[in-house]
Amino acid sequence: MKRHLFDPVSAFFGVLIGGSAVVVTLADERVFDIDSRWVWPAVIILAGLLLVGSGLGNRSGDED
Repeated sequence: MKRHLFDPVSAFFGVLIGGSAVVVTLADERVFDIDSRWVWPAVIILAGLLLVGSGLGNRSGDED
């Protein structure tokens, strides 16, 4: 699989839309009754798992 160049416009709008979804979801306390102490640790753990998963997914051996 060939790597492609980083697209800052797509990254910006992806972060903007994803961040908006998180803000809207967490702003309405009736949607989820989550203790705020668990939000950032959960985000950090999820990011770590995604990084580990992406690293393990590139072990096919056919690097160009």
